[in-house]
Amino acid sequence: MRTILALSIVALFFVPTLSFDTGRAHTGDIGRIAPSFHEKLADALISDRFDIIVRFDSPAGEHAALLSRLGLETDIVLDSINAASMEATKAQILDLSRAEGVVYIECDEPLAYFMEVSAVAIGASSIWNYAILDDGEVVYDDHGYMKRIDGRGVTAVVLDTGIDAGHPDLDYGTKTIKNEKREESGWTEMENSDTSSGHGTHCAGTVAGNGDASAGQRRGVAPGANLYGMSTGEGLSIIYAVEALERVYQQSRPNENPYNIRVVSNSWGTSGDRYDPNGAITQIVEKLVYENHVAVVFAAGNDGGDGTDIRTNPYSNIPASIGVAAALRDGTGIADFSSRGHRDIQETWPDVAAPGVDIWSTAPRGTLIDGSQRPTDDDLYYMAISGTSMATPHVAGVVALLYQAAPSLGVSPVHEDYSGGEGGPPASEWYNDTTTLVSEAELILEATADYIEPPAEGVPSGNWTNDHGHRFDFAQGCGLVNVTRAVKVALALERLRTYDGDGDG
Repeated sequence: MRTILALSIVALFFVPTLSFDTGRAHTGDIGRIAPSFHEKLADALISDRFDIIVRFDSPAGEHAALLSRLGLETDIVLDSINAASMEATKAQILDLSRAEGVVYIECDEPLAYFMEVSAVAIGASSIWNYAILDDGEVVYDDHGYMKRIDGRGVTAVVLDTGIDAGHPDLDYGTKTIKNEKREESGWTEMENSDTSSGHGTHCAGTVAGNGDASAGQRRGVAPGANLYGMSTGEGLSIIYAVEALERVYQQSRPNENPYNIRVVSNSWGTSGDRYDPNGAITQIVEKLVYENHVAVVFAAGNDGGDGTDIRTNPYSNIPASIGVAAALRDGTGIADFSSRGHRDIQETWPDVAAPGVDIWSTAPRGTLIDGSQRPTDDDLYYMAISGTSMATPHVAGVVALLYQAAPSLGVSPVHEDYSGGEGGPPASEWYNDTTTLVSEAELILEATADYIEPPAEGVPSGNWTNDHGHRFDFAQGCGLVNVTRAVKVALALERLRTYDGDGDG
């Protein structure tokens, strides 16, 4: 039975070792235990049990003898990052942390979906009429239709509560080409994987809904893109999230990417903090972005803030990921609930913003959200809800458009903005670390975003400029994504790279 753990960790417990008087000495190597786990472990009884994720210096299977000696059994094995989940007592965790071959141990914490109880604002609808050109000539598909920038040929993964692909906008088999749910027996394919909350169905419609039930009026940002639903149900935790992301990694490797997966939308996370460079989610996100050139988009969170502390989702603060703040519906300000970073720690700021207030999108059938909204929305197919959960799929949809325009997009030579401060590495170390590079998709979004000037609602006064000369702040990052400008830059970049026919510029 999975142990349900508290969402918040109040303090860090920094000592050289963890030791306890238990009749037999148990000391742990604190450098191998996640800082977010220190206090919880220190306060526990030696026999208390935890669900943990252990990362090794080689595949987990090679450490079977060690685990057997300590009386441990693996549950989920994560081959791509040499990790495995298991249940262990405090005593076993401490002994494990000192064992040869063990790199890092973290607690499997529950995660939350970022939702409170659009496409026009960011310019997406205007780009749908842009034709694709080759040597100045319009390109047509096999049916004689002019190819347009609408995400066609690109697949976006929505890692969430699932997708109700019985919705007319999310047709199972054609629009939603894969729809899997994590059950006790493993990952199961089904038409409707969103049967409890409805959160994921709403997000999926914003990414790529085709608008069939509204005569096209409520299409998603990339209405031509395909969807791949990955449902962890309501019981989302770190291990299930990592397992899902590893599944995406395995299916999106270069030259082994049958669905052309290019972006993952993640409207979930945990309470504000810096990111953990050694955490399992960080490790798999970096592999997706740096090895497979798949963009990973995360919600900044719904904890508000005023810049005096870190409120942003730590997974949105991973340099390889794209962190998204929630703007007002019309893009004229930033929502008060949208999580802010610390004003003095730029690496905790969101990267960009997108509409996240009263966002209309696809309504799931017979779910918690459906039941709570139906009396007020009075629409069989759509509903309006708010949160950075709603802003994130807007950006995922924009990224799908960028990858259609420029399939060669990969990793940029630019590092995530950094101001250091207490708890961070020296700037020289940050700017020489390849795991602080941002993707080209993120760089384009930031460089072309519309900065929302103060005194607009929710925008702090101040004058900050990032490393590539763009205004930004701790509430909105570089500002509201501008689809038209971003796609134009992507098209120009792809043209420069393919002009001589060999793809290298």
